[in-house]
Amino acid sequence: MDSNEIQAIYRDEFGVEAVTLRRREDMFDLVIRGIEFTISANFDSFEPVHKADSGSERFKWDADGFVRGCRLTVYVPLSVTGGVSAELILYSEIPDEMDGNDSAKLYLELWIDGKFIASESDWRVEDGGLRLFKKFAPEVRPGCCLTCAFSDYPPGYSDPFYCFRDVGAEYVQVRGGLEMMKFRKTHPETEIVHELHVCDQFQPRIPGTGYRG
Repeated sequence: MDSNEIQAIYRDEFGVEAVTLRRREDMFDLVIRGIEFTISANFDSFEPVHKADSGSERFKWDADGFVRGCRLTVYVPLSVTGGVSAELILYSEIPDEMDGNDSAKLYLELWIDGKFIASESDWRVEDGGLRLFKKFAPEVRPGCCLTCAFSDYPPGYSDPFYCFRDVGAEYVQVRGGLEMMKFRKTHPETEIVHELHVCDQFQPRIPGTGYRG
């Protein structure tokens, strides 16, 4: 399967549908009931690609043209450094109504070799995911960008999640926010990835290295 694709189940009062999320930088594209959508990196905001589709009677919409009253269950296969299989199951529940500053709550479950390990909930993939992954032994740490030695946010979380593997030797020397800001100015052309992306160049993060270490 393409590592940029994630399988999911979309559910609302109109029915249930299996969907495929395709990563595009820090967002995902998907098609539900024949309509093209983008969804945010934290799986909390469905927006139609074409504004005209926001009048479809097959969805519940808010006044701003976003889908409400639905649940997305995301199945993320993870490579694991201990030679076992792991899967992250993520639930995003978007209520019928949300204030402008609200976000859909995320529920994360980790399964290893078909057995439930632990769960967490949060507003962000990173925060909930990091707490979840800390609950079990390092030798079976999932091999995704969230736990990789070469991926990071810039200071302030105002930008997407970046992969620095092409300049990894320099990145792991970064210490603190000021150094990270200087590093970004000299290395602006880095790849945007999603926290749950998996690639064959993964290396486990070593504590104390890099800005996020």
